[in-house]
Parts: sequence; C-alpha cells; structure tokens
Amino acid sequence: MYDVVIIGGGPAGLTAALYALRAEKSVLVLEKSGLGGQIALSGKVENFPGVAQMSGTEFAETLSGQVEALGGQIEYEAALEIKDGDIKTVVTDFGEYQAKSVIIATG
Repeated sequence: MYDVVIIGGGPAGLTAALYALRAEKSVLVLEKSGLGGQIALSGKVENFPGVAQMSGTEFAETLSGQVEALGGQIEYEAALEIKDGDIKTVVTDFGEYQAKSVIIATG
C-alpha cells in the first residue's frame, strides 16, 4: 500500500510526487503513455520556475529522475477505476494498487 497514488505523469503529477516524497510519503505515479505529458512535445521550455531553457523531453526526464531519486515509483499503466473507501483502490490495466490518498493529475 502507498501513501499516495498519483494518476498522471505530466508536470503537475510529477511535481505532486516530489512534494509528497519530500514529506516522506510513499508514492506511486501511474502514467498510461509517456512521462511529461504535453510538455514533453515542446521543443523549448523556458517558462517553468527554475528552468532557464531546456527541451520538453529533457524537462520530463529531469522531473521523473528527481521522483525516482527520492524513492518514488513510476509505472506505465492506465488507471481504469478508483474504488473509494478509507483505503482507495486504483484499478489499472495490469492490476490494483491501494493507497491512503489518490491525486488525479491528468491534464
């Protein structure tokens, strides 16, 4: 079981993961296709705080690298259903994950 399951591996989801990890929470990020979301398709990112200029792909790799370096887990699975309760269950195309909380950051 995780403290937090985050659905969506774009900038919002990965940033949420970083903050949760810094608060010493166990984190799983579920992303159905590619990390970074739409920003990964950008040729140049220069309007995100702390980023002077880099490609969208580099930006996505940097964020996901930080998440993994802090102990976050990233899985490439599509979330199909969230079963509510004191403990939430996120059903994916490959299995189920339980968490105390779920953040939906799907853009």
